[in-house]
Parts: sequence; structure tokens; C-alpha cells
Amino acid sequence: MADFDLVMGTNVRSAFAFTKFAVPQMIKQHSGQLILVSSVTGIKGHAEEAAYTCSKFALRGLGQALDHELLPQGIRTCVFCPHAGATEFEVGHGRTSAEVAQSGFLTPEDVGAALVSVCEQPEHSRIVELRLASNNVPY
Repeated sequence: MADFDLVMGTNVRSAFAFTKFAVPQMIKQHSGQLILVSSVTGIKGHAEEAAYTCSKFALRGLGQALDHELLPQGIRTCVFCPHAGATEFEVGHGRTSAEVAQSGFLTPEDVGAALVSVCEQPEHSRIVELRLASNNVPY
């Protein structure tokens, strides 16, 4: 239960708290873009990752609720669901640093470019959910 509470606090409670802090200013401006970072694990659960999967599904629900609640006030919400990235996070989950480096996983540049595209949408459109995967790794 301590691990579950830690994962939910880190991934969900922190996002909820951040929105409670940031949204009032966005409402004053009648504009803003929230991006909640979920995961492909929030779309399709994985074995041995129940708490993490639960937290990432919860972020998708939070994002959907915020989208409905805040869009009339000029605030767009996107749930970002990237596939595995070539980062140190993947090391220790059955992979070595060398395997991650050669994996074909998403690079930080891939992720950054996708997030910029969310923010560059014209005022009349929005990306509600973005799933990002590399060409080298099947989903």
C-alpha cells in the first residue's frame, strides 16, 4: 500500500494539486494549455505495473474531466501518452543502459517536438489526447 500511495501521490495527486494552483490564473487570462503526462500504460495496462497503470489511467480521467470543465473558460487540456523513452527511467526495468540507448525508444527531442505541437494549435482547435510512439517499437 505504501508503494501504491507513493505512485498515486507522485503521478495523480501532484497533477491535481498543480492544476488547482495554475488554473485560477488561466481563468483570469481566459486562456491556457494544460498538459497532463500519462503514458501508453494509461491506455493499455501492463502486468507487474498495477499501481503505475492505475495512476496513468487516473490521469487520463482527470484530463478528460478538466477538458469538459475548463474549455468553456478558454483553457485547453491535453493528455499526453508517450511510449517508452530512451531515458534512465527505463534502466532497471529489465533493461541495461546499453539496451535502452539502442532500443529505438522515443528520444527527449521526439517528446519535446510533440509537446510543442500541442501548444502551437490554433485557437479554434486543440489536441485532447496525444499518443506518441517510435516507429521502431510496436505498440
